[in-house]
Amino acid sequence: MNPELEDQIQKLVEGTISKDEFHALEQVLAADPQARQLYYQHASLHQALQYRLSRSSQSSTGLQGLAQSRLKRQRVKSLKFTAFAAAALVIVSLTILSFFRTDENSSRLVFKSAPATLYTVTHPANLKEKPEGLVLLKGSKLEITQGSVELTFQSGVKSVIQAPANVTLRADDTLYMHQGTAWFQVPSGAEGFTVNTSELHIVDLGTEFGVIAKPKDLDEVHVLKGRVKVSTLNHKKEVATLSAGEARRTDPVGRLTSITAKNTAFLTTLPKSLPFIHWSFDQQDRFQATGNHPAVADIKTAQHSYPQLISGKNGSALSLNGKGQHLVTNWPGFKGNRARTVACWVRLPKDTQYNGNLSGIVGWGDRSSANSKWKVIVAKQNKNAPAVLRLSWGDRGIKGNTLLNDGKWHYIVATSTGLLNEKGLLQAELYVDGKKEQITHQTFQVRKNAPSSKGFDTNTVTKNSQPLMIGSDLMKDVSARTFFKGEIDELTIYDGYMTSKNVKELIHP
Repeated sequence: MNPELEDQIQKLVEGTISKDEFHALEQVLAADPQARQLYYQHASLHQALQYRLSRSSQSSTGLQGLAQSRLKRQRVKSLKFTAFAAAALVIVSLTILSFFRTDENSSRLVFKSAPATLYTVTHPANLKEKPEGLVLLKGSKLEITQGSVELTFQSGVKSVIQAPANVTLRADDTLYMHQGTAWFQVPSGAEGFTVNTSELHIVDLGTEFGVIAKPKDLDEVHVLKGRVKVSTLNHKKEVATLSAGEARRTDPVGRLTSITAKNTAFLTTLPKSLPFIHWSFDQQDRFQATGNHPAVADIKTAQHSYPQLISGKNGSALSLNGKGQHLVTNWPGFKGNRARTVACWVRLPKDTQYNGNLSGIVGWGDRSSANSKWKVIVAKQNKNAPAVLRLSWGDRGIKGNTLLNDGKWHYIVATSTGLLNEKGLLQAELYVDGKKEQITHQTFQVRKNAPSSKGFDTNTVTKNSQPLMIGSDLMKDVSARTFFKGEIDELTIYDGYMTSKNVKELIHP
């Protein structure tokens, strides 16, 4: 409790508050729901006492006598403040009532988004007036297709939600998550805040926790601080109270399965860019991944045939000889048609003579299916053709037109929304040195019994799926792989699609 606030409210009720004190209190009441609640408690007690005294026909003895005597002394003491105090009570009451009218009509929260975040807001159809700005009301739905947003509830609860996500505000203290990865911080006084998924009912008991909701997978809750009460909504309907460091996942019949709590799975602050994974190849971290994507904490990078580090575009760079040197990670890569971007500096030996393709710069997925991989390569159709940038996702791909094998550093970007454009072609672009390439769509030989697809559906879980590889193709057998020859620096993989403006900002931040 705030003794100073209580003192100011008591002065207001008694009519002894000064003009400056009143203006300061008015601002606090307008901004703080808990302060308004405290004011109402004091005002209600004061009014109840006056009512009981006015109804009393007995002599002024005992408690009532003392109360009457006290009120009489207060009236004498505060005579010169009477008119001002009455006006103050009217103004504050009108301010408070305006807030409560808004609250009675609808719940309300505000949100903000990280750069390059894509989202849509759908408000309830029965609203007479749609709110302006980044606001959700009761029944509003927020869908985030890439990036992340920060929610601020009226109660002071904070949340950071990562795409892909789909959430609905059910009430001031209740959020429904159809999909998403979200972190919640619940301040003192807001206990009881609730998150529902299709499988879980989670009630805060004063805590910091994370929720992972997946439409085609099992939902999870991770307690980072404090406690939560969690119950399943299917079949078994198990209930448990979890403390910091504990986590549970549902199973198909509605039981709670203990799993390892992972603080690193959640963003706790709004990032300044799309979530990303980065390899700088500098001497201090060599092949270690960094970045603000939650996956970074678990990524390990193994080297094959001892790649070299040389002076690069920025610090050190990865140098590959095309004869077996490459890197393999344990990260499966983005799956499905999730938007993604690969960006890095590359330098190819000048006028390299070769037939066919230079093997992959970056790739992951299942190359045995027609549309189940994602691979960024430098391609050359024949001995006399220039080496250009190519993006391949299976039986289809796109290639650019800028010469790359000139012995110079070039900044390359391959990006896609994962969706088809108005022509039925995959919305994907290539950039070299910040300029959009004139792309050519290509169709490759379709493997036997493999379905053709204009889009991609990267598969990361089959027996033939390969995790992220740097400097190699996606052959499962190491002895059958072909390898990239050249240098790579500042490799970054972004969880989302980049516009032309975004790409230019990557080179000139």
